[in-house]
Amino acid sequence: MADCVPDKLPNLTWWISGCPARCMIALEVDEWSHVAATWDGAMMHMYHNGVLADSVPYVLASAEEAEALHAVKADLYIGAIPGKGAWDGLIDEVCVYAAPIDQDYVRKVMNSAVRSSGGARDEVVLGHWSFNEGAGDESRDSSANKNHATLEGGVQRVLSTREFMPPAMSASEKHVDAAFLPTLTLTL
Repeated sequence: MADCVPDKLPNLTWWISGCPARCMIALEVDEWSHVAATWDGAMMHMYHNGVLADSVPYVLASAEEAEALHAVKADLYIGAIPGKGAWDGLIDEVCVYAAPIDQDYVRKVMNSAVRSSGGARDEVVLGHWSFNEGAGDESRDSSANKNHATLEGGVQRVLSTREFMPPAMSASEKHVDAAFLPTLTLTL
C-alpha cells in the first residue's frame, strides 16, 4: 500500500475468496468513510471517499478457474468472517453489483440512498441493503433479487448519522484546481 505510515496501518481489507491478492486501506477512527471495491477480471481496486486508494493485480490463470469461481454459490460476509475478528464500527448501506464499476460511477452514487436511477448499472445490482429496518436480525434487500441478509453476532442497530460526503480530491485533481481555476478577489 502506498504511503503506509506505521501508526496508520490498514484496517480494512477486501479480497475474493481463494484469491491471494488483497486490497487494503486505512480508515480514520470515528469518521464516516465511503468505501467501494471492484474487480474487472485483471485488477482489484478499492476506493476511499471517491478516490482510488489501493489496486492489486489479480488475473485468473485459466478459463476453468474463471468458470469455477463464477459457479460458486456462497455466502457474502460483510464486516466479519465467522470465527474471525469482526469490524468494530458502523456500516451503513451496502450495494453489490454483477459488473465492475469505475471511479466516476463510485463518485456518482456515493451519496445516493437508493440505486434506482434507471441507468445501465442498476440492471446489474445483485443486492442492496440500506439497514434502515430499525430493528430485528434481518436486513431487507431492495434489489429485484431479494437476497435478504441475516445480521449475526449480536449486531446492534443505530440510527445513521452519516451526512453528505463530497468526494475527496486526488493529488492530480487538487493540482489542476490550484493551477487552472481562477481565484476570486474582492476589492472594496
